[in-house]
Order: sequence, then structure tokens, then C-alpha cells
Amino acid sequence: MKQFSARQVEAINKPGMHRVDDNLYVKADQKNGKVYKSYRLRYMVDGKRLDRSLGSTSKITLKQAREKAQELMASMVAGEGVPAEQLQKARQEKKASSRRATNAAMTFSDVADEFISRVKVPGWKSPLKSSQTWKNRLVTHAYGVIGSKALADISKADIQRILSPIWLEKHETAMRVRMYIEEVFEYAIDCDYINVANPANPRIQRLLPKYTGTVQHQAALHHAQAPVLYRQLQSRNNESARALQMVMMTAQRQIDVRSARWSDFDGNVWHAPIAKLSSKQTEYRLEIPLPAQLRELITAKKTALFNYSDMPLYVFSSGTNKHISEAAMRKELSLHGFEDHEGKAITMHGFRTTFKDWCRVTNAEDDEVSEIQLSHASRSQVRSAYARDKLLPRRAKLMQRYADFLATS
Repeated sequence: MKQFSARQVEAINKPGMHRVDDNLYVKADQKNGKVYKSYRLRYMVDGKRLDRSLGSTSKITLKQAREKAQELMASMVAGEGVPAEQLQKARQEKKASSRRATNAAMTFSDVADEFISRVKVPGWKSPLKSSQTWKNRLVTHAYGVIGSKALADISKADIQRILSPIWLEKHETAMRVRMYIEEVFEYAIDCDYINVANPANPRIQRLLPKYTGTVQHQAALHHAQAPVLYRQLQSRNNESARALQMVMMTAQRQIDVRSARWSDFDGNVWHAPIAKLSSKQTEYRLEIPLPAQLRELITAKKTALFNYSDMPLYVFSSGTNKHISEAAMRKELSLHGFEDHEGKAITMHGFRTTFKDWCRVTNAEDDEVSEIQLSHASRSQVRSAYARDKLLPRRAKLMQRYADFLATS
């Protein structure tokens, strides 16, 4: 190209980049009617175009700018020097490497605590309970092997040592522990604490015996016996017995019944917050129809509270601002001594199976209707997007029929 002269550089008055020599440009900026110019070295690094300022045209001459540009370009070609941007990148990489080395020395328990408090707790609906569950499982099964070990020193063999003792006997627990450890490591990798393959990824299962056990379902009461238990509960005069009756008549989870608030009831409908489908940020509510027997139960409870100066917050209360405990309901249920077909003591969650079996045997309604009543979320996102109506009138008829069945004498 034709090289610019010093006079031509001085004559530049149009804002922009002006090429004056190989890899040498003059950048002109206009501000308040004045033009400010500087020499720029333009070059390529890893396919990316970069610019480097060589100085103002008022402080160095064109000759000096050419010499400086040629010197820098020659040093890059010879490998004897690098431009400022590459030096900065090298410094950053060195700093990051030093940081990784420091962080890699952090123990697993330290990183797990950080991950739980920073990432998991803000999204949990019950952070205290959920974080305690995480920590208890990790302390019980993992910390003895890797709790005080540096992240960088933890291997697949360590994870295998953790999982092997419980893989067959406590498979569900083992699966959760593996996923907990995997999540902690993914957090550490994403935070650039370590740069290693995750030792707890699902491939670790290839180093463990094949699990051939079956899923253990909750023991459920046979639907033919449900009216018998319902009548026994009817004869009991306590909060737990009434709560169990509501679990049976609505087929809802015990936590949702225990935590039912007076403010959630509106006429013949309970606007129930479903804990399993809710999070800290969003709340899922399902309109639960109240059969006549349940409306009578709730009305009787409310009438009995008219003489109280402070209305309890919860329908099944244990004090003004507390609801009854799961333990209290389990104790009441155990007093009646009912068992499933395998001789196992029935569970509260099993009442949902009792309801579902009754629906299937009696062909009471379409499967979809009972699934909605059970607050089961559809696994198909497409189906969920289009099937939005919760079929309340049909569920009301279904639950009244079921309540009539339970209350048969």
C-alpha cells in the first residue's frame, strides 16, 4: 500500500480508522468540534482482530509509530514478545490457575455447605428441613470417606467405597447420596474450583453390583376395609382421627391436610396448596371438592370454635399457630391395627392407593379424573399445556360417591 506522510497524518480530520501503513492506523475521534488522533497497531491473534494504542499523534511522530509497530510485529513473529492483550490473558490464566489450586484444596464438606446455603436453600420451600435432610445423609454415608478430603483428591474409588455398603440394602438412599455428591462436584466445577471429571456421575454405577430389587410401595388399606376404618375413626374424638378422615375423603397427602388453613375453604371447595408441586417461588393450588360428610365435619369444627377469642390458623390445630404433627396422625392410625395384604401396617399415603383401587374396581370415573384428584402432575409437558381444566364438577360427583362408600354403615 502507499504509505502516508507525516503531513497527510496531520491533515486527517474525519473520525474513524485510517490505515497509514502495514498494521498501522490512525484513529480519529471528534469531541466538542476538535479531532483527537492516536496511532493504533492492528493485528490478529487466534483469528481475532485486536488493536493496541501506540500513543497520540501529538506526542509521537509517524516515524516513531512505524518503528514501534515494526518492533512489536517482529517480536511476535519471532516469538520473543507478545502484545499487551496476550500478556493480560496470560496473567489471568495464571491467576485462575492459582485460584483453582487454592480452591481444589477445599474439603468436600466445606464445598457441600457452601453449595447447600448458596444454591439449594434459596429455592427450597422448607429450607431448614431440606438442608438438614441433605446434611444428615451426607454425614451418615459420605463424610466418613470424603468429608475432610480435598476436592482434587477425591476419586471414583472413594465414591465406590461410599455407595457399596448401601447399594443393595438401601438402594434409594444410595441413589440420593450419589446425586447429592454429583451436584456438589458440578457446583465446584462450574465455580472453577476444580477442573476434573465428576467422580460421582451416573457411570459410577458400572462399578457397583446390578440392583435387581423392586420399588417398595407404601402399604395401603384394601378398599373393602376402608368403611370399617372410617367408622372407627368416626367414633374417636380427636384432631388426628378427623384429619385422617379428611385424608380418606379427599385422597390428598397428609401434609396438605395437616396444614389446611381456614382461609383456604370457600363453600364446597378447599383451595388446597399442594406442597409437593409448590416451591418457594411458586405455589400450586388445586380445588378440592368437599363431599357432604366432610362439609359436616368442617362445619362442626368451626362451630365449636365460636367461643374462642382467637381463631386458630389451621383446621387441625395444635395451638393457635401450629397444626397437628405427622407423628400424632401416625399414632392414631396405628391404634386401629389395619394391615395390607402382605401383613404390613398401613400408611397414610396408602389411602391414596385405596382410593385409586376403588376407582378402578368400580369404574367410577375416567382415569384422568382420579389422577387430577390425586394432584398427579402429567409427565407430558404438551399434555399439561393443553389440559388445563381441572374437571371440578366431575371430581365433586366422584368424591361424593367415594365418601358415601366410606360412610356406609
